[in-house]
Amino acid sequence: MKNIYSHLFISILITFILGNWSTNQTSVEVGGVKKNRVNFYGTLHTKNGEILSIENISIGHMFKQIPVYEKPKDTVNTLHSDPKNSIITKLDLSEIEEIQVPQPYTIMHYQKANGSQKVDYITIKVTQKGQVNYYIIDTYRKLMCDQLSPSGPIEKEVPFHSIDRIIIQGSKAREDIKKDETLAKNDACGCKK
Repeated sequence: MKNIYSHLFISILITFILGNWSTNQTSVEVGGVKKNRVNFYGTLHTKNGEILSIENISIGHMFKQIPVYEKPKDTVNTLHSDPKNSIITKLDLSEIEEIQVPQPYTIMHYQKANGSQKVDYITIKVTQKGQVNYYIIDTYRKLMCDQLSPSGPIEKEVPFHSIDRIIIQGSKAREDIKKDETLAKNDACGCKK
């Protein structure tokens, strides 16, 4: 029995470590906060009717190779097979025009065996270069972004069931952003680079 618990603990520890490495693509510090190397910006339309200008868009701290799963043909609440053992598609925000959540209150569940952890999934509609595909994504992954405001960026973590759609308008590498900030500061003070 003692051996089972030690194997379980080691498995959980390895999963946690590998999960954190694979889901965090932030590598640049901006104003004391870690941000993505690429700043994706666009518009967030919430289920409450709000329309927000946002930047630093990521999904679960990822902007490329975001895993999503094949959507079941039938709308079911209980999945009988693990989506992670099916077709996995890896999305890059640089190739996405829009993400919609067509059924925010329809959550699908998968539970391997009685007593094991239940995983929830939600359907997303992804538009890439005019092509539309439907996938499911783990509900623990959230949209991470900064809302633009006159007083400065407001960090947001948005669960998918709160999203109507996300429109990605473009991206900018952090090096370009730092150059733009330096030029703006130099222009404001009358300094030359």
